[in-house]
Amino acid sequence: MNLSKVSWCLAIVTALPFVGLHSAFAQTATWETQHAAAKQAFNEHRYADAEKDYLAALTEAENFGEKDARLVTTVFDLGVLYYTQRRYDEAEPLLQRAVELREAGPTADSSNLAKAMLQLAEVYRSTRRFAKAESLYRQTLPISKGPSNSDSATTGYVYHDLGLLYLAENHWSNAEAQFLLAASIFESSSGKSGMGLGFSYLNLAHIYEQQAKFVEAETRYKQAIATFEEAAGSSSPVVASTLEGYARLLKKLNRKNEAFVVEEKAKAISDGPTATPPPVQQSDQPAAKGSLEATMAFIQDTLNSIGATTYVARAHDSVTGHDWTNHFKDEVSRLVANPAVCRVYYHWFASVEGNVTMDKDVGFRLSEVQKISVKSRVDIFNSDNAAMGHASWEANVEPPVYVLLVERPAHVENHFVFLDQDLARRVAKSLEHAVELCGGKLPN
Repeated sequence: MNLSKVSWCLAIVTALPFVGLHSAFAQTATWETQHAAAKQAFNEHRYADAEKDYLAALTEAENFGEKDARLVTTVFDLGVLYYTQRRYDEAEPLLQRAVELREAGPTADSSNLAKAMLQLAEVYRSTRRFAKAESLYRQTLPISKGPSNSDSATTGYVYHDLGLLYLAENHWSNAEAQFLLAASIFESSSGKSGMGLGFSYLNLAHIYEQQAKFVEAETRYKQAIATFEEAAGSSSPVVASTLEGYARLLKKLNRKNEAFVVEEKAKAISDGPTATPPPVQQSDQPAAKGSLEATMAFIQDTLNSIGATTYVARAHDSVTGHDWTNHFKDEVSRLVANPAVCRVYYHWFASVEGNVTMDKDVGFRLSEVQKISVKSRVDIFNSDNAAMGHASWEANVEPPVYVLLVERPAHVENHFVFLDQDLARRVAKSLEHAVELCGGKLPN
C-alpha cells in the first residue's frame, strides 16, 4: 500500500470539517459586525446607515435557519427601524414575521415575544386599525405577565399604549383605567421605565384637565415633571413641554403668578443651550449638549411625531358678505435629518378639500437656508390674500395652526405645520442652530 497516498487522502478528509467550521465562524463574525454597526447607527439616528447594515445582517442571518435567535433579532430590529421612520407598510410584515418566529421558538422567550407583539400592535394603532390593535394588545398582556418574563415594564407599556388607543377613540374612562394600571406597574418595576411612568402621569393629567378634575390634574402634572426630570434631566424638552401644560392648568385656575413662574422655567429650558433631547431609549449614552447630532435627532424625532394635521379655514369677504370654507390636511412623514451631510429629507403630503396639492419626497440643504420663521396660518392666509388684491378677505382657522417656514433661494419654501406654537418655535430654534453648525448664515 502506498502510505503517502493514504496519508494525503486522510489529510483531505480531516480538513473538510474545519473548512465548514471556518465558514460558519466567518458568517457569525460578519453578522455580529453588521448588526452592531446597525444598532449604533440607529441609536445615533443615522437611519439610512442603519437600514443598510440591518439588511446586510439579515442576508447573513437568513443562512442560520429559522430557529436561530440572530434571525428573529435582525428581523425585529429592522421592523423597529421602519416603524420609527413611519414606514409602516415595510415595518408590518417584518414585525409579523418576528412574532411568528418567536411563537415558534422556545417558550422561555416569552419576554421577546411580548415585545414583538407590542411593536406590531403599535403599527396597527399608528395606522388607525384600532380594533386589530386592541385585540393584539389584549393577546400580549398574558404573555408579558408570564412566569418566564422578568421584564414587567413591557406589561406597563402594553397598558400605556392601550390607553393611547382609547384616547384616540375618545374613550376617556377606559384610557384612564389603562394609564393607572401602567403607572402602577412602572412605579414598582426596575430598569428603564422612568419615561413610561412620566408619560402615564402626563396622560392622566390631560384626561383630568379635560374632565375639569383640576386637583387630580395638578397632582399628575407635578408627578410627571418630577419623573421626567429624574429620567431625562431637568433641561430636557419633555420637561419644558410638561411645564407648559402645567402653566396652562394654573391659568385656568386663575393662579396667574404661579403660572408665570412655571412658564419662565419652561422658557429657560427651551431657550437654553441644552434644549436638545437625549438619544432614543436604546442608547445609554447621552448626546453631547448642543451637538449637531443631538440637534438633528431632536428635529427628526419631533417632526416625525406630529403626524397628519387637519384644520378648517373659514373666510369672510367684508365687501360682498360672502363666506366660504376649506378643509386642509398636511403631513410630514419619513423625515430624516442627516447630520453627516447636513440635509433634511422627508415626504410631504398636502390636500385641500380632498384634492391632493402635494405628494412627493422633498428635502433641503441646511447650508442654503436663508430664513426660518414661525407664523400663524391665519396671518399667512391674510397676507397672501392682501398680496393678491383681496384685502377684504378675512380668514379664521380652527383649530389654530402655526407654520414653520424654511426659506431658500429663488423663493423656495418648505412648510411644517404645528398645532403647538411653542413646539414650532423650539423646532425653529433647533433648525437655526443646525444651520449655523452646518456653515449656513441666517440674518440676525
